Amino acid sequence: MALPKELSTIKRFGPRYGRTTRHKIGLIEHAQRQKHKCPYCMQLRVQRLAAGIWQCRKCNAQFTGKAYLPAKKKMTAQELITQIATQEPAETHTPAVEQEAEVIEAREEQTVSQEQ
Repeated sequence: MALPKELSTIKRFGPRYGRTTRHKIGLIEHAQRQKHKCPYCMQLRVQRLAAGIWQCRKCNAQFTGKAYLPAKKKMTAQELITQIATQEPAETHTPAVEQEAEVIEAREEQTVSQEQ
């Protein structure tokens, strides 16, 4: 039976190491050898240089990531604040929340009146 293209690199192992292990390695190697999106210029030109070191072939940016896949770019505190400020405020008072608040207030009033 022929192997799918993404698992063709595991032929070098032959019958060694077991089927499951070989297939996991094949999928990881297939994912790591693909072109990935650069977090700086957003082009699909990122390739792996070494374990955890990635480089964009377009803007020549080098950055660290995970060993087999580049990690997403982490946001700085200023970028996060800007993103939160530009978002519309979410509606926090829903009818269910208001009902629960009324029930809690009623219970508190009952406990206060029982203590007196």
